[in-house]
Amino acid sequence: LESKLSELKSMTSIVERKESLESQLSIITQERDGLFDKVASLEGKLDNVHSEKVLMNLSICSLSSGAEEARKELDVVRNQRNDLLAKCDGLENEMSALKVEHDFIVS
Repeated sequence: LESKLSELKSMTSIVERKESLESQLSIITQERDGLFDKVASLEGKLDNVHSEKVLMNLSICSLSSGAEEARKELDVVRNQRNDLLAKCDGLENEMSALKVEHDFIVS
């Protein structure tokens, strides 16, 4: 009878230990699931940041391209201005020459 009682106590102890381990496993599983959720959330945020980075890089490329086009247009306008200034200088020289001729003829 005592051996049966001892065996019963041993089995009870084993069952209690099993229940304790199951409880701990449940807690660990919940913590693991919570960590998986956090990882998924962080991965989502990382994807969003990456998408924003890609959009910003595209914007920078677009702005750079626009700036290059503006530089080219500015160069064209500067060249046109320089041509006009050269023509003005030529006309001023002609005017001076005509004035000298006029003054010579008048005198």
